[in-house]
Amino acid sequence: MADMMDSLRNDPPKEICGSKVVWVGDYKTGVTTDGETGLPKSNVLSYRMESGDTVIVRPSGTEPKIKIYITAKATSREDAEKKLETVSLSVKELLGIE
Repeated sequence: MADMMDSLRNDPPKEICGSKVVWVGDYKTGVTTDGETGLPKSNVLSYRMESGDTVIVRPSGTEPKIKIYITAKATSREDAEKKLETVSLSVKELLGIE
């Protein structure tokens, strides 16, 4: 987990699922693409893509696993669910899991 987080922190993805990453938030350092988070320090990374989708990555506090939260922007629920699956597969590939 630590290696995955360090890798993402030191070399943030330029794109996820074919969409350019336009904003990065590192809640451990408190730094974002456009300033500071203003939030308490936490081992969390957040990425916002040009498509409006977001990916948040953090290690579990109680289990040896990485947690990934994804939001997808689409015109319908069905399209959003398809997009969630596609983004999820892309992030898993990026992290080298599954």
